[in-house]
Amino acid sequence: MNGLKKVFAVLFAVTAVVLMNTTVFALVDGVSSDYPHIVTTGKGLVDSAKNNMNYYIKLGSDIEINGETGYIEPVYLKHVDLDGHTIKVTNDQFIFMYTNGAATTKKFEMYNGNIEIDVPKKSSAPCMIDFNMGHIIMRDITMDITLRNDNGTVFYNESTSDSVSNSSIEFYNCTINDHSTVKTKVIKSRPMLVLKNTAVSCDNQNSYALVIMHRAKYFSMINCKLKGKIGFDVYNPKTMNVNDYIRDWQNDAARGGVAIGIDLGDRIQMVTFKENVDYGDYVAETYPIILNDFEDINVTCGDKLSVPVAYSHADTCEWFLATEFKGVYTPVPEDEYKQAVNISQSNAAYPDITSTLSVANAGGWLDGMWLCVTISDGIKDKTTKWAQININKRTISSLTMYLDPPTQGKPLDYTMSFDKATEQCVDSYSIGYYSNLANQTPYTYPQAGDTCYIAINIDLKSDYAEFKQGSDGEYTADLIWNGIDKSALKELIPLSVESDSIFALYSYTVPVPNNGAGDRVERVNTGIDGPVIGKKPSTAYWQTGNYVSRGYTIQNVSWTPSTDTFENGRYYTAVFTVKAKPGYFIDEQTEFYLNDTKVEPISIADSGTLGNTAEVSITFAKKADVNADGSIDNVDAALVLKHLGGTELLTGENLKCADMNEDGEYDIRDAIAILKNK
Repeated sequence: MNGLKKVFAVLFAVTAVVLMNTTVFALVDGVSSDYPHIVTTGKGLVDSAKNNMNYYIKLGSDIEINGETGYIEPVYLKHVDLDGHTIKVTNDQFIFMYTNGAATTKKFEMYNGNIEIDVPKKSSAPCMIDFNMGHIIMRDITMDITLRNDNGTVFYNESTSDSVSNSSIEFYNCTINDHSTVKTKVIKSRPMLVLKNTAVSCDNQNSYALVIMHRAKYFSMINCKLKGKIGFDVYNPKTMNVNDYIRDWQNDAARGGVAIGIDLGDRIQMVTFKENVDYGDYVAETYPIILNDFEDINVTCGDKLSVPVAYSHADTCEWFLATEFKGVYTPVPEDEYKQAVNISQSNAAYPDITSTLSVANAGGWLDGMWLCVTISDGIKDKTTKWAQININKRTISSLTMYLDPPTQGKPLDYTMSFDKATEQCVDSYSIGYYSNLANQTPYTYPQAGDTCYIAINIDLKSDYAEFKQGSDGEYTADLIWNGIDKSALKELIPLSVESDSIFALYSYTVPVPNNGAGDRVERVNTGIDGPVIGKKPSTAYWQTGNYVSRGYTIQNVSWTPSTDTFENGRYYTAVFTVKAKPGYFIDEQTEFYLNDTKVEPISIADSGTLGNTAEVSITFAKKADVNADGSIDNVDAALVLKHLGGTELLTGENLKCADMNEDGEYDIRDAIAILKNK
């Protein structure tokens, strides 16, 4: 076993060495700024930029990019840290981002070092960037540029595709010095050019230190120092000399006007300027611009509140809600409203950005608050004026209620609902049904013809809605009933309406159901036991306890013949009188029970009349006592067999008593059952 362990240990060590030299383990090299890929040659930088596995690159020494090394192609996101070193560029192209019209946006960022561009005369333009769809970002870099070929361009970004509208060249904390000896354009960019804390200079008479393409949609210049020859090629809203245009632009920017370079399309005249203008030393700036301000905000309580603000040349947008007292605005902590407020941002019309504050259901808690917005580019801020939010109460003139009316035979439903237009205005409600107003006796089980009293009380959300005021200053409202025929309601007192509450009192007569036809009494139960031999038939019907009659009353019970005992050979008939209550009737389909035992009536007198009194007769015989002699024996079984053989047929009550198993048929099984139970 020890020998095998040694063999496996050796194999594992060899495998580990092999794997560590593969691209799988190479992922550790360059995956973050803490573990960058170190390059020390121009070819190494070019190859690393093309290697999809290496995203973070750092120079280990000064390098040169020339015709032998080729150009850097940022296939994917790249971070190149010069780490204080210098890149010398002598070939005709430095960074290549050409994507042949594809919509994929690339990004390449280089920072912390120096770049020297010294391109021989034979080389063609451009030397820095070709036609691209992506972002070239330079941070903390000093560039010295010398071109010797006419029409050369150092930074050249000319993306015309609408699918990638934010391709850019961006400079942050950079210094760009143009020492060219021929006619050049140092920076030429569209649709977006950003310069912050950057100095651009040109010390020859043939070069433009800065050229903004005429289709540039976004040009931002913040704390930038310009010196020498500066050329502009922009959409110009005014016909004037470039000198005047630049000065006028500076004045507009200081006042928060439209910045240079924004593409306004057909709304303005396009004028192209390509002149040599010497401005000397000065600081040119674009300022954060709020494109629209808002006045006081009015919204109806419960509606959606939407407040947009459009701005440009700013990186951040912050909203403030505040209270005000004697001109002092005190911001409300965000935790107190952030659950109800949504803030979204859109830059579909880049560079104009729109930020919108939305409240899906603006409530009274917003009423009287103040709102403002501050935008910032990181150096300068601009704030809108304070605007007050006015939440207007809803004015209600009518209130639709949905309530099932008291209906005979159904328990009362105390649930009320309201139409969608007003349900959000209702804070609470109460409803009461009474059979007697004097002592407020609750009304429980509706019967046709009963008069009940309905008391309604509705309270509105006081900060949300109020009832309409008439010309006399009194509050007015209509109650619209849905589900109850209003003509059946009798108003007992005039409708009482306050600013946020209603009280109403009505009387209501429960109608006869089925359009006046009434309801059938489905089941009648007297609670009386059937006759038993040796016992006096009971006449004590009951309607309380476990059973309460619905829709009828028992008025009388009697037995015929009138006797105290169940005599041999005699059948007894129970006659009881049932009175249907108003709104009900009794007919042949009504089922009858004696103490929960179903019985079939011989006759029902006066059936089918609304609120009728029916006299019901039922004859009782003892099951299996076929000959009605008071005892069950072989004679009864023999009579059944004779009936089956056809020698002596049974009829009437005798035949009914023969159906021992109560299956509606007469057969040998009934005779057997009689013998078993004799």
